[in-house]
Amino acid sequence: MIAGDYESVYRLAAAARRNINTILKGKLYDFRQNASLLEENIAARIRRMDGEIRGMAGRLNRAEAEMLDSRLRELNLLENTVRNLNPAKLLAGGYARIVRGNRNILGVSELQKNDSVDIYMADGVANATVKTVRSNKP
Repeated sequence: MIAGDYESVYRLAAAARRNINTILKGKLYDFRQNASLLEENIAARIRRMDGEIRGMAGRLNRAEAEMLDSRLRELNLLENTVRNLNPAKLLAGGYARIVRGNRNILGVSELQKNDSVDIYMADGVANATVKTVRSNKP
């Protein structure tokens, strides 16, 4: 090869290198710009998701509190029902429980003259013998 050919090849290679360096610098700049935009985009998404999570956590806490309040009200109602239906409370109100053998007597139709019954009251038990049976039903 001739010396002039080397010089022109050298010049072409140097020009190509400069051109490639310029292109790469531009691509690197674009890459950095895109990376910066991507980073901002990701940060914004994280902030938005964080807000959504905080909102969900707040709703979950409110729902939990409402559920607990509801369950507490139900429990209080059940407690009052049990308290009001307590047999000892009924007996203290003047009611009595009548038992023949081991069976509670629920009405006069279950009794006959001379049946022996136990009458349970708030302060004790009395034994009685049925003398007569009268029904209020015709």
